[in-house]
Amino acid sequence: MANKVKNIRALSAETAREITQTPENWMRFLDTASRVYKYPFHEQMLIYAQRPDAIACASIEVWNKNLRRWVNRGSKGIALLDDSGSYLKLKYVFDFTDTHPGYQGLVPFIWKMETAFHEPILSHLEDTYSFETSPSNLPDALLEIGKNAAAENYPDYLEDFRRSVSGSFLSDLDDLNLELLFRRTLTASVQYTLLKRCGFDPEDYLSREDFADIHSFNTVDTLSQVGFAVNETAKPVLIDIGREIRSIILEKLRDYPLADPQRMPYNEFITLIRESIVKGGLAYEQSVIQDSRRLPDSGTDHREAADSATGQIRDDAQDLSEAAPGRHIPEPASERPAERTSARDRADRPGADRVADEPAAGERTGPGEEERSDRLGSTHEHAPSDGGRDRLERIDLQLEETGTSPDSTTEEASLPSFPSADDQIRELGTSDLPVMFTERIPRELLDEVLIFGSNEKESSLRIAALFMEEIPPEKRMALLAQEYGTGTVGIRINNTPFVAAYDPYGIHLYAGDNLYTSQETFSISWENAHDRIRELLSLGQYLPQELLDQVFPNECQEAALSLLYLYHDFDYSGHDFPYFDPSEITGNYPKDVEVFTGKLASPGGLSEQISILERLYRDYQEDASILRFHYHKIPKLLDRLQRLSLPRIQYPAQEDYILHPLTKYIPKSDIEDLLSRHSEDGKLSIYSFFLQHPDSKERAEFLKNSYGTGGRYPAGKNNFLDMDYEPRRIRFMLHTPDGSDDQVSLNWNQASKIIDEMIRENRFLEENTIQHIPVFQVKYLARELDHFLHTLPDDLRKQMPFPAKSEDTEQAIASYMESINCTGKVLKILPL
Repeated sequence: MANKVKNIRALSAETAREITQTPENWMRFLDTASRVYKYPFHEQMLIYAQRPDAIACASIEVWNKNLRRWVNRGSKGIALLDDSGSYLKLKYVFDFTDTHPGYQGLVPFIWKMETAFHEPILSHLEDTYSFETSPSNLPDALLEIGKNAAAENYPDYLEDFRRSVSGSFLSDLDDLNLELLFRRTLTASVQYTLLKRCGFDPEDYLSREDFADIHSFNTVDTLSQVGFAVNETAKPVLIDIGREIRSIILEKLRDYPLADPQRMPYNEFITLIRESIVKGGLAYEQSVIQDSRRLPDSGTDHREAADSATGQIRDDAQDLSEAAPGRHIPEPASERPAERTSARDRADRPGADRVADEPAAGERTGPGEEERSDRLGSTHEHAPSDGGRDRLERIDLQLEETGTSPDSTTEEASLPSFPSADDQIRELGTSDLPVMFTERIPRELLDEVLIFGSNEKESSLRIAALFMEEIPPEKRMALLAQEYGTGTVGIRINNTPFVAAYDPYGIHLYAGDNLYTSQETFSISWENAHDRIRELLSLGQYLPQELLDQVFPNECQEAALSLLYLYHDFDYSGHDFPYFDPSEITGNYPKDVEVFTGKLASPGGLSEQISILERLYRDYQEDASILRFHYHKIPKLLDRLQRLSLPRIQYPAQEDYILHPLTKYIPKSDIEDLLSRHSEDGKLSIYSFFLQHPDSKERAEFLKNSYGTGGRYPAGKNNFLDMDYEPRRIRFMLHTPDGSDDQVSLNWNQASKIIDEMIRENRFLEENTIQHIPVFQVKYLARELDHFLHTLPDDLRKQMPFPAKSEDTEQAIASYMESINCTGKVLKILPL
């Protein structure tokens, strides 16, 4: 981790040098900075260095929790320096284009200056800012605002700038020339930023000569001074413009209800906002999508959280857009026009260089300041003494000092991971999201999944047992997640297909027969699943009474069977069995299971078996050789026996309650999973062949030969799903304990079309597998050459620069090709 911090600090310093080399370089940096204007200058540089086309960046937590969007597989995080703790570490953000929406995912409010907004925005700017003469168009207004803002603000930064010039090309200039150069560069840079963010081409209004002095800012300190000043001067203006555009949009949405979209003039921006509202989402303005230092408290209602002016997202947390349908669209107090920035304002009130109500995340309350809190967190402005100089020193510290983690282990643990979309859903959970269902995903589907249980026999009986045992809810939730494990099931409700997927982090429901292409999804945490099962049991609507009566006997029987398997695997030939008379185990499993089930059903017998198992486990920890096999999970079995001794809660079933048959089927996503379930080389072989052979008949023949004749039993994560492959077809067969069977037969041409679709949609190979294609190509060619060598006469084989007729021939060929770094040379030495 320390090396990664060092590398990013070096990247920041290198970027600082690079962007001051030429005016063109500086303008390209300003292009990026104009889009991520809410980030401080030193973070803008790192974003520019790693993702110059970034639109709107946020941490993975903000995308997941606040916007319900998932980061795409293979996306690269943008590393930023984080000095919020006792040592310097990294944090990561992702661009909007690296994400896709989950269920009810939100579209961020990334404001765009449409032509229709020019007139109202110009009018707003004339009302808000002072102009010598009324501007005739929006670019002229922005140019004058930039000029005036720079003139009013530069004195606040000038003294710090003068102290920073030592060692730079500016060190020989007198104070007057330093002031002129600083003001000229600041003015042009602010104007450029405003024009660029508002959709105009700055080079139509500014020239290269306006930035001719940028090469003189050739130290980190001097560049930080001007970069910080540009950011702090332009940011309030852009925030104000963004808010005004949002107000215009919201006003139009009030005038033109969603029910009558044809009445509203079409443009791309309105469409994004409309889609966000239709999805039930609250769109965020680009400026609020910033790194979050704190996340909402568990249980916070998402809509209320969005309505509140939070301090959780840096700088512009109150810029949350319109509420979900059916709620009043709030007008935050901070929606008033931004005041003109001036040196006098800054002298009068701390933090006045920032738009009102917009403290940066992590800032502390100064002396005498009143704390303000809100539902999700609070932040505060700096005290008057905590000015720009202190913040710039902090920037320099990140770029120049060598402070690293005092404990590499601690720092390594703080490094965030970049999980896949599914992993993000699982890591996030949904315990603090409201449970919402739609016509596409009804509550009935969740109830069916909870009652059906996992893809294991008698799952619903084991789940009911967990709720009848008096154990802490946290432990019950963990055991519930273990019971479901990882798997999928296809369910039809009223002939409508759905897919349910579950894993240790929750249950995920998908409309349609393919979870990978479903347009409507919903995830629920194990906490919410736990609460719903308990509710169904309390209502007497989980299992019929005859099944509830079988819960405890089933627990005893399954535990007895696990005990017998364990005792059977004891190494009787090498060790004495001191726990009980081994003749009690006859080898007749049905009879032995019945006997041990009876033992566990009685308090005395259960207590005895617990004592025996505890003793056996202690002996096993001292000498593992007492068991012939080591797959037994003795602590888990011991916990199950101990739970059998706990008092049980009774949940009587509702009178005459019956279970309706559940219609299960084989989803297309399960078929896709099975068709892509190969070794890495096998998948790459199919992938390579499909890329080189577009003919459907050739592909079908290749698949048939690749699979041969055989099958898998079970075939995948669903223990009831089998797979047969034959010369003419491939079959998928579902056999469930309740008799809900299904079968899908595909000829090899149909199978090849599914694989082709997966390849075209980038769903056949994982990202790490794609990276191994060059290695696979060498291995594949080596394998083919190895086969060819076996057809040659002995005298020719001996002429090869690698051994022939050896088990290591293939590896030797691959090593040879890598050593000469050219497969073409191998082909030249062969007698072809």
